[in-house]
Amino acid sequence: MRDRALRLGTERLRVPGECLVRQGEVGGEVILLTSGHAKVEVDLARGKTVLIAIRTGGDLVGEMGPLEVKPRSASVRACAPTRFRTIAWEEWERFQRDHPPVAIEFGRMLSARLRWANERRLDAANSRRVSVRVARILGELYAIHGRPLEVGVQLAVALTQRELASLAGVSLSAAESELRDLENGRIIRWGYRGCVLLDEPALRQRAENLDENPC
Repeated sequence: MRDRALRLGTERLRVPGECLVRQGEVGGEVILLTSGHAKVEVDLARGKTVLIAIRTGGDLVGEMGPLEVKPRSASVRACAPTRFRTIAWEEWERFQRDHPPVAIEFGRMLSARLRWANERRLDAANSRRVSVRVARILGELYAIHGRPLEVGVQLAVALTQRELASLAGVSLSAAESELRDLENGRIIRWGYRGCVLLDEPALRQRAENLDENPC
């Protein structure tokens, strides 16, 4: 099944900084990432851009626009050399009809993303502490994008502190303060080469039951 999916559409390559899809465009294709990493960003008023998700090889992006027949709600930008396949929506629908398990997995993917968004809204609605929100986001990032080192786990995706603040739904100053606390506690090490997790149990404890799902 995977091999058949990788034959759909047309293969393309983007280098860091280049867009795979742009917010506001009307597109009739979905994007299947086959390697690399990409950031999902939303442009707000006054030129502000916020990071709302990170996607990697195996992920599908750009599905909301053609699914709802609306302009794209976000831009997807490569943050590493990224290969992907551009698949016409009609071809993707036909592939799901011919392979029902794929349609089920597509539905599960949409459900998981909605659940994640609901969890972030609950974090904000319940006024969870900045320490909890930052720790939860870091825990999720390391679980998906972590690369084991001899000592610690390297985050494979380069993130700025501003981008981390966007993901956690906190202010930049609050995120900076929390990251300093995590560094002082030797839970993480944040440097120009990225962020390294040094003490996973301590991060999990700070996240307050990271595995619990409130939805």
